[in-house]
Amino acid sequence: MAISPTRLSGAARSTQLDQDWTTAMKDPSRKIPLAVTDALKAKDPEAHALLSQLTPDQLTALKAADKDKSGSLSLSEVKGFLLKNGQLQSGGKFDTFTEALNVLFSKAAGKTVDVRSPNSSVLYLQMNNNKTNRANQNAEKNGLSALVAKDPDKPELTGLDITPEFNKGRAEAQKAFRDGMQSYLDNLVKTGGSMTGLVISGHSNGTQMLHERPDHLYDANLDIRAELKRFRDMENPPGSGKFPYKELFDKTEKVGLLACFQGGALQQWRELFPNAVLAGTENFSPDAGSAASPAIYGAAQAARQYYEDGGDFSKAEKVGRGAAGANSDGLQTRRGLKLSVPSSPAETLKAAQADFDKAKTAYTKIAAEVATIMREGRGSRTSAQLRDLYQTAKSYENAAASLKAAGGTPMDAGKPIDLAQTRKVSDELFRLRFE
Repeated sequence: MAISPTRLSGAARSTQLDQDWTTAMKDPSRKIPLAVTDALKAKDPEAHALLSQLTPDQLTALKAADKDKSGSLSLSEVKGFLLKNGQLQSGGKFDTFTEALNVLFSKAAGKTVDVRSPNSSVLYLQMNNNKTNRANQNAEKNGLSALVAKDPDKPELTGLDITPEFNKGRAEAQKAFRDGMQSYLDNLVKTGGSMTGLVISGHSNGTQMLHERPDHLYDANLDIRAELKRFRDMENPPGSGKFPYKELFDKTEKVGLLACFQGGALQQWRELFPNAVLAGTENFSPDAGSAASPAIYGAAQAARQYYEDGGDFSKAEKVGRGAAGANSDGLQTRRGLKLSVPSSPAETLKAAQADFDKAKTAYTKIAAEVATIMREGRGSRTSAQLRDLYQTAKSYENAAASLKAAGGTPMDAGKPIDLAQTRKVSDELFRLRFE
């Protein structure tokens, strides 16, 4: 069975019609003439050409919405005919009506316009949302829905659920993600839509998304950044020299990383989404049931909106940190909320260097103990102690990788750091914690 994204919540359909009408008609007050006559051809040859492409059934469906019998169709009449309690009506004459609008809008706009599809969406990827975590997942989803509903751009919250496949194994997780993501991105390209936001939630070690087994051990089932980079760099169709997904990634405005340690790698995420406000946690993220979990995305959304309302990115981070819920559940203390706004390469490098210097100072304090553990094993250390050591080592690894991604060279004792070795150390500490 093919994996496909599903609509979780989204823009008011009235607002969606406003957007589609304005895109195609260029003027929200412009009306659609309904009589295909020689007089129309002489007065408005473009409108005559467009209407001539409709089938008799489609033209009849449009005329049914002409409530004032003026011989033309206004945006308000379309809404009155097609919307009931804010929802698009479907079936029979309503499907024929929307098909007619789609033909007219697509021809006028020069790209596919589907009045039943959003112009923009926030993609919500929640992995390992097993039955025991369902209540928490719903709380997180509801929190995100409420945030997305407040976005003036009125995007739709779209979910890609690969839980069954993700929890089977790495190959299954990878295939499910690739199939679902391909379907989602292809639909955006087809309809001229955009991925205005991205949210990633679930267990993670900062690189891999993790499946939690019944015995509470973890399997690394998906390298999420590598998979997204694959799509960003994908030539489609092959051999065409076209990279349509890259444009979608470049236009993404906000990214919320609700998975542990992913926020410690923000400069690596910056490579994927160069123009987005990024938010995540440097350390362990809040539980999905906590109000602080969706608040991570909320911080990115607030910072971006400040900029869109005329503010400067240099002050946007402060605004994001003041967003609702951004001070709950230790989000800005022990969890280490991190925000990154688009900046110049020099500013990005400066921030990455400062993060690395801070992480290196912390790691230096535990380096001798880590070396002993790597040589002799866990010993008498408790899971809590190993958790703390792992957290510091992972932050160091992420900071080093992020500095390199920003164009710098992470150094220690006068020599470049072996990034593969830093990952090996943090992975081993993670493993020993559950031994």
